[in-house]
Amino acid sequence: MERDSCSDSNSQQQSPELYYVKRTVEHISDATSADNLGVYVYGTYTDFTAATKAAASLSFGCLGDTFGDLGSRQEHPREKWWPCRDRVISRARSASDEALTISIETEPNIAQMVGDAYGQVHGPLCHVVEYVVQYSEDGSSCKRKAVIRGTFRTKKAARNCAGRVLLCGNVGRNDFDRFDLYEETDESAYGSDVVVHAVTSDGTDFLVCLMEHDG
Repeated sequence: MERDSCSDSNSQQQSPELYYVKRTVEHISDATSADNLGVYVYGTYTDFTAATKAAASLSFGCLGDTFGDLGSRQEHPREKWWPCRDRVISRARSASDEALTISIETEPNIAQMVGDAYGQVHGPLCHVVEYVVQYSEDGSSCKRKAVIRGTFRTKKAARNCAGRVLLCGNVGRNDFDRFDLYEETDESAYGSDVVVHAVTSDGTDFLVCLMEHDG
């Protein structure tokens, strides 16, 4: 990421929101699988401009690999932002039917993370990520998304948040047809980083997991 040489290298930045540079790869051809959405957080920032520059740099770095042609935000300035507060910077599709999205996601800075002089939050970090899979009525396809719900310095704090992230407002465990909370020592069919698996009456599937990042 390009840095301003006039910045005070000893200063720190705090913000009520965090900005995440997120790369998502979706295997489009496998439309009925809940496991075909790969998400990676490339950076966490307290400054939106810094996050935008980092996302643009990541987009440029993707040129020439599996995703040869990227459609960038700069090329379509009048296109609206995508929903869920995601700011899409680049989109592409490979010959093997994989869809790449590079976006900036915004979430409240609930753990009061502090960025460096350039707005980047350095690790180690532990992100709470919520995966949502909504199947069609006949089960022939599904819609998927992954949303970052919080970032913490310790895995213990992140796990505590992950266990409560679906239980907001008046929503309780009994509002789900299934709500499985896994302790750190439990064996889960969904992987060791999954804290919650929940299912609603309409068939929507939730997985809340932890994603560690050295930063």
